[in-house]
Amino acid sequence: MSTIRHVAQAARVSPATVSRVLNGKASALVSEATRQRVLTAAEELGYRPSAAARALVEGTTHTVALTTTQLHDPHYARMLSAVQALIRAHGYHLLLVPDEDDQELQSLLLSRRADVLVRLRYPVDVASRFVEARATPRQVVVAIGPVETGPPPGCFCGYWDDREGINALIEHVAGLGHRRLAYLAIGTGGRKRRFAAEAAAARGQDLQVVSVDPSPAEDPWQGHLLAVRAVAQAPQATMLVCPNDVVALGVLHGLHECGKSVPEDISVSGYNDIPASAFSVPSLTTVRTPLVECVTSVLDAVLTSLDTDAAIEPYARRLETALVVRSSTASPADRPRKRRQ
Repeated sequence: MSTIRHVAQAARVSPATVSRVLNGKASALVSEATRQRVLTAAEELGYRPSAAARALVEGTTHTVALTTTQLHDPHYARMLSAVQALIRAHGYHLLLVPDEDDQELQSLLLSRRADVLVRLRYPVDVASRFVEARATPRQVVVAIGPVETGPPPGCFCGYWDDREGINALIEHVAGLGHRRLAYLAIGTGGRKRRFAAEAAAARGQDLQVVSVDPSPAEDPWQGHLLAVRAVAQAPQATMLVCPNDVVALGVLHGLHECGKSVPEDISVSGYNDIPASAFSVPSLTTVRTPLVECVTSVLDAVLTSLDTDAAIEPYARRLETALVVRSSTASPADRPRKRRQ
């Protein structure tokens, strides 16, 4: 197995010069000819720098730890692919960590197992507690997600406002003429349920909550159950508001099984705009949240700062939600009723 000394001998330079060249930190004192000689020798000898040795020398791991409880959701899977490509381009490795224990995440920072911690658990407002757990000032905590009171201090943060997204959706269905809505909740329903209730009340709409017990992973089957319950418990509702697209896709299936046509008999909306939402039958009206853009833009800025030894100054970047109107919502008055034979 080739070592750094073998490369130094082949290139006729010192091991320190080899280290600087292979770590991308060759200074003006290293000529381009010398740099090329080192790279050629390393390639011919099949030498690869030891990640462990590099971490000991530099005090870094070149690892980004990404933690979330939602990796089963297609919305997050799309984000994961983008993050993997980004950090690879910066020469970093990705470590996926289940977000179940705050102490475990704090230990990850204290033990220097990651240079960057990207936390996707909601709400992001409490993420500043992890800044205090850093072993060095060069470790970075990145908080991504919706906020209600404002971005957490001391963190890099990419965020959006779910109240804004829900307001746009409720305004859309109010304009269509829907006056009786049902919000389909998982468990207590959380923040989006509250935002929907506030938006509906402000427009004089009646909003009824239909719920199912939470399960380890929100999936289309829960949406199917919610659709069946909504037909039985909220028969006057002309609009079903779902907490996310995965649940909404299950709702479409459940309504079909109940003999209901969408949007002729009842309208349905989702939230997040996963790729499948454009291809459901009917295609799903939803709200696009900027998860991928928030993660990639903020993380790219963080890794660029770390790569160039630039000063790390935490900042927050706010991106907008966007209403996406498709075929699953229509006016309850103007649409002709279509019944199955």
